[in-house]
Amino acid sequence: MIFKGYNSLDVNLDSGAVLHLSGLNPMDNWYYESFSPPAAKKGLLKLKHNEDLLKGTGINYKDNWITKFDNIKGWVYIGPKYFSVNDNCHFIEFANYSIAKINNGDLSGIWIKPEFI
Repeated sequence: MIFKGYNSLDVNLDSGAVLHLSGLNPMDNWYYESFSPPAAKKGLLKLKHNEDLLKGTGINYKDNWITKFDNIKGWVYIGPKYFSVNDNCHFIEFANYSIAKINNGDLSGIWIKPEFI
């Protein structure tokens, strides 16, 4: 949950593969600033979980993330307010224009470039 909205990583329950980001994230919650997404390798992002998941259920993962928007480049960042990179970080493009930051096996940020209609 991000302030007045929510975001969800939709997962194939059979394979654990993350398919895409969905949800509601009102723009009045966003911080506007210039940034570029990190260089990422295309790959498969998989959910690691210890219990069986049912269709339509979710797991609350992060409550203190924020949303930043670069209105020139069109990228949206969802994650901790302060972004850092270390040797344990991996950046995976798990869907077109959708990048996940994995740090020590945990999701620690998402960049997307949505098409606004």
